[in-house]
Amino acid sequence: MFMVEANEAVAELFTDLNVPHLRRIHPEPPADGRKKLSRLLRVLGRPIPGNLQREDMIRLLDSVRGTDDAFAVHFAVLRSMAQAEYSPKLIGHFALASRHYSHFTSPIRRYPDLTVHRLLDRYFKGKLKSKADRKSVPSMDMLTELGRACTFAEQRAEHAERELKMVKILRLLEKDIGAVEDGIVTGVTNVGLFVQLRTYQIEGLVRFADLPDDWWDIDARGGCVVGQMSGRRIAVGDRLKAQIARVNIASRELDLVLGEEDKSQSVRPHKAKKVKASHRKQINRPHTRRKRR
Repeated sequence: MFMVEANEAVAELFTDLNVPHLRRIHPEPPADGRKKLSRLLRVLGRPIPGNLQREDMIRLLDSVRGTDDAFAVHFAVLRSMAQAEYSPKLIGHFALASRHYSHFTSPIRRYPDLTVHRLLDRYFKGKLKSKADRKSVPSMDMLTELGRACTFAEQRAEHAERELKMVKILRLLEKDIGAVEDGIVTGVTNVGLFVQLRTYQIEGLVRFADLPDDWWDIDARGGCVVGQMSGRRIAVGDRLKAQIARVNIASRELDLVLGEEDKSQSVRPHKAKKVKASHRKQINRPHTRRKRR
């Protein structure tokens, strides 16, 4: 909280002085993200207002604390968010509920931090008092371009970090073929179910061909797949046991199958209307780096 307060105080200072500076901005969730979140929450029986506000998200997260839906809801809320970036524009920080926010943390970890420290140094030396002094600081246009470059560099570094983490985890799992892990269904597509392994925080695909013998239809209204013969229903947010089947490090792919106890799981009643294969649709498929075959 001290860090957040410091970041807000410094941003407010330069705003009051009318000095352009590099902010850390986080826009409200985009319309597409809100739509996907609303769709999942309807599936889980937790509808939210169409005009989603920050207070609605807070109430939602409070309502699922300690419940079986908590992981799926937290996961979906996180993925509905826009990405934070660097910009001199006064947009605010949605997640922190901050109107003014900049990265002024110590020790300095980012180039944007350094730009703020340079401005503070000028301020403490009395070089930001007059309009003539303020003309010597970077302009809005310069800061806009700098913000884009810093945001790109940050996202590239995060992508490299995620990629390395995925490769390391896949190498570990490659030596553990056949192991059974706790998983949670995070997405349904026309090729199978995406399941995140809770221990490793990595997603794998359970293909329809590897599900228990049945003809699996996608129920768009229920956000799930339903076995035509068995009537079994597997939905986003369901917890299950997943067995590691195949690992392809080169293509960053992890294939899973259901654990034995989930293969023989008793049928849950379901009265959803069946859909034709030609009308199958993707349901809440999360962003993934898996390559399509």
